[in-house]
Amino acid sequence: MKKHIGILAPNGYSFAVCSIGVMAYGCVAVLLPPQLDKQMVFGCSKKYDLAGLIYAPLFTEKVELITKDVFLADSNTILQTTADKDYTNKNVDKDDSACIIMTGGTTGKAKGVVLSNDNINCGAYQCEVSGLNFKDRGTWLDIMPPFIVYGVGNGLHLPLSMGMKVILMPKFDPTKFDEILLKHKPNYMAGVPSHYGYLLESKKLEGVDLSFIK
Repeated sequence: MKKHIGILAPNGYSFAVCSIGVMAYGCVAVLLPPQLDKQMVFGCSKKYDLAGLIYAPLFTEKVELITKDVFLADSNTILQTTADKDYTNKNVDKDDSACIIMTGGTTGKAKGVVLSNDNINCGAYQCEVSGLNFKDRGTWLDIMPPFIVYGVGNGLHLPLSMGMKVILMPKFDPTKFDEILLKHKPNYMAGVPSHYGYLLESKKLEGVDLSFIK
């Protein structure tokens, strides 16, 4: 049985490296929403039978209740660890379970949903063949939560699979969004209607040429 490894971190480099690393190693990454409190994190550790949990240092208090049978490691420590020499020898099948994401309970109670490696790849491929032009391999701005299916599939894995440079925002913050947008001038952005509505209504961006976003 595949080991389940929890990931508790905001959108960013640490989340990307740790979550993809867990999946590529042949384990199942359980993507935990950062807004969970420590009781809910503990509950998830039991419900999803976590063998380990990688957490961002700012969430140290959220893992206080985790029992000793779950290996705990902060993301900074993981990033400084020497790579396992057997890593490249892992045989990961497209139908293998890759991650578990939490649903919002739109059609019932909130629950964890299993995605296979092929599920994630197909999501990225679907965008590629849907008429979107990604040939220039430009810069992608990802402002979506990484623990939902749109965020992990289209926000992160899609641009990486296309060889793009990815700018990761921990969360959508209007006070910083304008600055990041104008600094990096992304060619593409993964967002929802409210994000694009902000672009249209922002006084700071009024009169600014945003044609670099395709």
